[in-house]
Amino acid sequence: MMDDPVTHFDDLNTYALLDLILGLQNSSEGDRQFVISTCDEKLLQLARHKFRHLGAAAKFYRFQAIGAEGPMVSEISA
Repeated sequence: MMDDPVTHFDDLNTYALLDLILGLQNSSEGDRQFVISTCDEKLLQLARHKFRHLGAAAKFYRFQAIGAEGPMVSEISA
């Protein structure tokens, strides 16, 4: 779980972090799951682009509000 991991990154380091995650995800040491929480729209769009080849294995969600039943979250297409 990573919470806003690129807050102080420039674009090059942000791109490199996503490449690192992709490399770890594709390693032969077993299945891995990564959860990234961010308010950075640019990171979201870059991640959607970098992970689009994973198809349904990559999921993206947008927090919309807090409702009477709890958090309101919608899935974003990859």
